[in-house]
Formats: sequence, structure tokens, C-alpha cells
Amino acid sequence: MDAVPLVKLESFKLIVDGSESEVRKVLGLNTDDYLYQMRYMFYAGEHPVFHETVYLPFTRFPHIYNSEISHNDLVPFLVKKYGLKAEFFTHTQAGLITKENRQTFELNVGDPLVNVQTSGIESREVMYYSRATVVGDLIMYIVG
Repeated sequence: MDAVPLVKLESFKLIVDGSESEVRKVLGLNTDDYLYQMRYMFYAGEHPVFHETVYLPFTRFPHIYNSEISHNDLVPFLVKKYGLKAEFFTHTQAGLITKENRQTFELNVGDPLVNVQTSGIESREVMYYSRATVVGDLIMYIVG
């Protein structure tokens, strides 16, 4: 039986309070700069397999609307609407399911996972930053 892929936008917000200091450092933003945060869950059938949080600077991508990203792939949308021309770099790290994230993925503590950080660099500046956790059979495609 083949699993049908599904993507759900879990949350979409504009951060204006200066929080997410680590992310701001990566993106070269100060505490006054507006920052988008988008959380996605990717499913294989009914099973969650990829949980991603994406951060974008508002100044580079002004006025993104929920309706534009809730049913579209984010990067092709950014290319089409904003002319994004970034090179993407990914760092992966193996890990294990913990009691904190086991319910997110409906797995057992100690099951394998991969943490993925992706940076999109345009004109020598990071314009796209994401952190994701991958589980299940999808791991072999990420690491392989």
C-alpha cells in the first residue's frame, strides 16, 4: 500500500518581539527586525515523517499571506513571487526520539531520527533558515 503525501501548515506568524535570538543571529537580524516563522508537518499517509520550522526575514519577503503558503510549496513560491535566487546548504545530525517529541511522531523513545538544518544563501546573506526533524523511512533519502 502506497502512502499519500500530505503537507500541513501548522502555524504561521510574524515575530515582532525580538524573540528567537539564535535564528536572528543566523539571519543577521536585530531584535527590531520582523521575522516570519512557519511550521509544517509532512505526512506519509497518516504518519507524520517530517516536522519543519522555517524562518524568513520580513524585509526580504514582505507581505506573505497565509493563503499563499498554506497549499503551496514554500521555496517555489518564494522564487516566483520574490525572485529568490539562493543556494541551499544542509547539515544533518542523527539522533533519537525523546519523551518530548515522541507524541509528535507517534513513535517510541529511542527510535531513530535525523535533525536537519537548511540555510538558503543569497548575495552572501542567509535569507532562508529552517530546522527540521525527520523520522521513518524518509531518513534514508535525507542521509543517503
